[in-house]
Amino acid sequence: MMTKPAVHAACMAMLEHRLNLLKHEMRALQEASEEETKSSAGDKYETTREMIQAEKEKLAERMEEASNFLHLMGSIQPDIHPSHIQTGSLVQTETGWIYVSVGLGTVHVAGQKIFVISPVAPVAQAMLGKKAGDVFQLNGKTQTIKIHL
Repeated sequence: MMTKPAVHAACMAMLEHRLNLLKHEMRALQEASEEETKSSAGDKYETTREMIQAEKEKLAERMEEASNFLHLMGSIQPDIHPSHIQTGSLVQTETGWIYVSVGLGTVHVAGQKIFVISPVAPVAQAMLGKKAGDVFQLNGKTQTIKIHL
């Protein structure tokens, strides 16, 4: 049985795992930077140091995004079932399950694939304010909201 708390927990776990991996990568880059400082000299040292610094900056951006997503996901109360679709809603349409929260992609819960999308995604915008039984259009296709949790 699909439940919103289970989907929410899977998303939180995915984000925490992603953030932990990014932190591990950052530590590895820091260690590589320190090793390079000890063993290199001249132009090669400067080039390598700049490359490592650029990677660290990209990684820091990804860590900030994951941290922000984790914070946003943490602000959603999965036990609340609003009457209309909004951020935090779990929705089933003919095309599958959608969790309106943050743009994570796909998660699997209870053998089901759930598309985890941002409330600013076009499909979310088309569904916001609707309820089970309502229809919406996206890209010229009409879909019915079967279940809204």
